[in-house]
Amino acid sequence: MEANFSSFEIPQNMEPFHWATFRAPKPLNNFQIFVVLAFLLLLYLTARAVYLLFYHPLSRFQGPKLWILTRWPFMRAMQSGTLVHQVQKFHSKYGEMIRIGPNEISCINPQAWTDIYGSHKPGQNFGKNPLWMSRKQNSTNSILSAGDKDHHRIRRLISHAFSDKALREQEPILQQYVGTLMRRLHEQARAGWGDAIVDLVEWFSWTTFDIVGELGFGETFGCLTDERHHSWSALVFSHFKAASLVTSVRFYPFLERFLRWWLPSPVSNRQGHFQLSREKIHRRLKGAKASPDFISYVLDPKNEERMSLQEIETTFNILIIAGSETTASALAGTTGYLLKNPMCLATLVQEIRCNFEEETDINLSSLGKLPYLSAVIEEGLRMAPPVPSGLPRVTPAEGGIVCGEWLPGGTNISFSQWSAYRSPVNFSQPNEFIPERWLQSNRTSQFATDKKNTLQPFSFGPRNCIGKNLAYAELRLILSRMIWNFDLSLPKGMADYDWAKQKTYVLVEKEPLKVRLSPRKFVQLGST
Repeated sequence: MEANFSSFEIPQNMEPFHWATFRAPKPLNNFQIFVVLAFLLLLYLTARAVYLLFYHPLSRFQGPKLWILTRWPFMRAMQSGTLVHQVQKFHSKYGEMIRIGPNEISCINPQAWTDIYGSHKPGQNFGKNPLWMSRKQNSTNSILSAGDKDHHRIRRLISHAFSDKALREQEPILQQYVGTLMRRLHEQARAGWGDAIVDLVEWFSWTTFDIVGELGFGETFGCLTDERHHSWSALVFSHFKAASLVTSVRFYPFLERFLRWWLPSPVSNRQGHFQLSREKIHRRLKGAKASPDFISYVLDPKNEERMSLQEIETTFNILIIAGSETTASALAGTTGYLLKNPMCLATLVQEIRCNFEEETDINLSSLGKLPYLSAVIEEGLRMAPPVPSGLPRVTPAEGGIVCGEWLPGGTNISFSQWSAYRSPVNFSQPNEFIPERWLQSNRTSQFATDKKNTLQPFSFGPRNCIGKNLAYAELRLILSRMIWNFDLSLPKGMADYDWAKQKTYVLVEKEPLKVRLSPRKFVQLGST
């Protein structure tokens, strides 16, 4: 059928259109443009908020709304050193498995240790979070950042340096430096006419740093001898503080570039630490060492596998940090809680002084048989974990199950140690220092329901801390010999001391621990 337009008539009151008379709409002024852009931005933010809160795959998990909507509160908490404390409050409010970011979950159920950090089938392991483990392109991996295959090779080579056999060979070195610590503290007491007030945070840091220098590179840093921080030890904590600052802005890459331009000192501090480590390693590789150190085990010709020079540099840089600052934190935290709980201190004093007539009788074999000392150390690690923050991981591409909950691939997740160790869900009287909870005699007490497997201060699974046995050895030796030699008390100015209030930048930013040391009466000093 053909259309017939012959009957179509133009209304008489309609004037013909002339292009010459056409006028385009007036362009928007600046204010109108701003209003339109603001409206579009508001529309986008509203849509994103609705998605994150109600339609995101993690929307079923509760958490603080502002933290779910944006990374800014998380970043600010990291930068201010309060992240672990804020996450603890959120767990108290929302439960064992909570959402602390648009794409991040925090857990405190002990099952999460196995689900997140345990061994899985090939390709299903929860990988390291690249925000925390980022490195320059083509740079060499350390034991921390290496993939599963390289990590297994590197760890297998280093493990010889941390075996039971190696620890027995290293004990004379440990005893030597702990003996130096005791002599220096006695000198402090004599200079104070019978007693002295010393900052044990400094003395513990000097001791652990000297020990790891001797064991790692075959030479001391001289901290105990000079009674001061080595320039390198001063960089160790700044390394972690810089790492927290840099990592906190990686959620927004443009901020990281700005930070490196505006505040180059954190980055340079980290590079300075690595350079000092590299120089020590090269000096050690050029010379032989009579007594065994970590590198001698790695270079053992009996080993079929090898580490490259670059792998040795990056890995030993990590070992120095992990082997000094973390042990010093555990010592300071445990001692601080003992001093705040005189009954616990008195019980430990009785156990140590009744079991050893001479200081030279104190050795690792005998210390391992003291139940209350072991309980004190476990409780100290619970109340003052060396790494209180969560160890960040990412779910595999196909997703994974954690504590019975399926999580999509690429989800950031961690076990928050500080929150878990202080949760009434896991421990009775969680904020009280009670070593008795770790004694077998309390299996029928109020502590019988404590979830002891929650405590994993050295992490869990194939990537747990390789230096765990060495750390326990240092803790036992230093605590026992100090208590055998001295009566300890808090001076008046330390009445308000509270470990839990200190800031955390991956590690704890330790405040001074001023302690009054009085040499034990009728003590017979050892010759070590």
